[in-house]
Amino acid sequence: MPPSIEEIVAGLNAQKAAQVATRKPKDDKALRDAFYNSRAWKAARYQALKAAKGRCQACGASAADGVKLCVDHIKPVRHFWHLRLEPTNLQVLCNDCNLAKASKDMTDWRRSEKLGERG
Repeated sequence: MPPSIEEIVAGLNAQKAAQVATRKPKDDKALRDAFYNSRAWKAARYQALKAAKGRCQACGASAADGVKLCVDHIKPVRHFWHLRLEPTNLQVLCNDCNLAKASKDMTDWRRSEKLGERG
């Protein structure tokens, strides 16, 4: 039986704890690259896309409109490593909205979706 997401997250957290003693994630590109290639990230990314129904949570565009969708960390991974797989820290943005977002912008576009509005 393949490991559960919880087991994968626990393993990543243990790996991270061992590495934190000597390095900071915001300075460790190799660690971030390994994370973005992990099964745990791919599973979390899929769940975020599914929850957003394949639409940008800022403008409402979808792949059918010809846009590339990105799963964005509301609070950036380099500063909030512990939130990297937290569903409440993930939102789906089209490439245009994601690129327009400043690196320190932590706007949660999902709020407007819950209210039935578009931001």
